[in-house]
Amino acid sequence: MGAEGLAPQPRPQPRRKPRMPNQTPPELEAKILEMTEQYPAYSYIRISQQSKLVGIGASPAAVRDVWQRHGLVVRYQRLLWLERKSAELGGVLTEAQMRLLRKARGRLVDPEQHIKAPHPGHLLCQDTYFVGTIKGVGKTY
Repeated sequence: MGAEGLAPQPRPQPRRKPRMPNQTPPELEAKILEMTEQYPAYSYIRISQQSKLVGIGASPAAVRDVWQRHGLVVRYQRLLWLERKSAELGGVLTEAQMRLLRKARGRLVDPEQHIKAPHPGHLLCQDTYFVGTIKGVGKTY
């Protein structure tokens, strides 16, 4: 030991991430992403059902897991991913996909959807007017 034990040691090679036995195979992951590209507005359950119709056995959990790895869980994220992918490859978005993207952007940009308030519940208003008979009071108008 001695002086050799105090000398800096060479760094070992970083370990690669282990492949878990229940992880989605890469070829199935590619098919799930293709299906997501075709139907960006579908939920992970519906993508799973559509893939089973084509002969790809992907469970809803597998589809959601692939989406989480690629950051596509929210529909708006999937639409932006599709737009970015079509721009890189020189593809064209369909009219339905463009309409979905405009609709999603409109929801996020619309200033009238959000009302500023000094604290939660400040702008709450409730109508408590009651017409009928209250027990012990009689008729109210």
